[in-house]
Amino acid sequence: MNAREALSRLEPIGGAEGLKQTYEVMQGKRHFIVGSLSRVKRHSGNFNIVNAEAVEAAGGSFAGQEAVTSKMVRQRLARRGIDVETLEALNILYVLVALGKAKVDRRRSQHALFFNVAG
Repeated sequence: MNAREALSRLEPIGGAEGLKQTYEVMQGKRHFIVGSLSRVKRHSGNFNIVNAEAVEAAGGSFAGQEAVTSKMVRQRLARRGIDVETLEALNILYVLVALGKAKVDRRRSQHALFFNVAG
């Protein structure tokens, strides 16, 4: 996928609150873009591409579960033949939050993120 394809026809779907950042999620044809603005550099930010198939697989695999971590997502998707990096696994969870299919569970830790995935 090239940049033009990744950035064309994006639809905003929502946001997610991480430990230190707010992430905005946009949906493309077969992918999502998870982005945040830099807290240090003006007019800069970070944007990551997340495969829609991986989001769907994670949402189905963890439906109804609590205290889901990005490490758990990475491991379970690997067993299903979907290889994702740790950051992509975290972004998959942010996409699920933006879609209303998961919530950040702030009761568990101030230093790590846990997610409760809807059933």
